[in-house]
Amino acid sequence: MLIVSYKLCNKWTLKLDTRVPYYNDPFLGIKTDFNADKNIFISSYTELSYKLSHKIWISFGYGVNPISMDMVNDEFRNMGREEFLDAAGSLPAHLESFYSGLGKKIIEAENILMNTKQISIQATIKF
Repeated sequence: MLIVSYKLCNKWTLKLDTRVPYYNDPFLGIKTDFNADKNIFISSYTELSYKLSHKIWISFGYGVNPISMDMVNDEFRNMGREEFLDAAGSLPAHLESFYSGLGKKIIEAENILMNTKQISIQATIKF
């Protein structure tokens, strides 16, 4: 994972969050090979945020947001892409029924994540 954050000025911040997973699992049948351009899944999220105060900000994002809200304790966590992968590939449901073919499901979910382009606007107030 590569995260680059640049403060444009006092209230504006530009952030790029790029994920490049590496797989090397013979059982699942997934092996990342950068030389052969095989099983390379790059997903990026770009965000421009404006901070109104220490606890209030608004952000404009492009891509799948890696940050999500934990509905149990209302805390931010770095699980947005994992949640997206689980939903896109139906991975938990697949694991509950059978384990074979999981590698193909992971590859399918990674391709969906890599190719999904979302625009998001998020306003946050921390109490």
